[in-house]
Amino acid sequence: MRGPLSRLRFSLRAYLALLVTAAVLPVALFAVWLTVTVAIARDLRDAVHTLQAVAASSSLDGADREMLRAELRRVAAEQREWLAIRLRTPDGRCVVDTQDAGAAAPAPEPELGTRASAA
Repeated sequence: MRGPLSRLRFSLRAYLALLVTAAVLPVALFAVWLTVTVAIARDLRDAVHTLQAVAASSSLDGADREMLRAELRRVAAEQREWLAIRLRTPDGRCVVDTQDAGAAAPAPEPELGTRASAA
């Protein structure tokens, strides 16, 4: 007794089309993946270079926070994906925030593995 699939007959052209599709599809998917990976790597490299330039800025050493904030706003405006630059001390205290100059400094974000609690 033969199954229902054994009754299907494909032409040689259909088999060749299926074979070509099966061979080309993984290559095309890999090319798309590679393109996305390269784009992400380029964006990360650009962000690191920008942050290195900010870290080397002489404005960080000065006491004029408004001049530093203005410089950081210009830097953030040049980055298409950035909303703001926040400089924090190692204990999490916000020193400079370019998002809103008049608002109070935002609360420190919780460390990984800790929970935020409502006060």
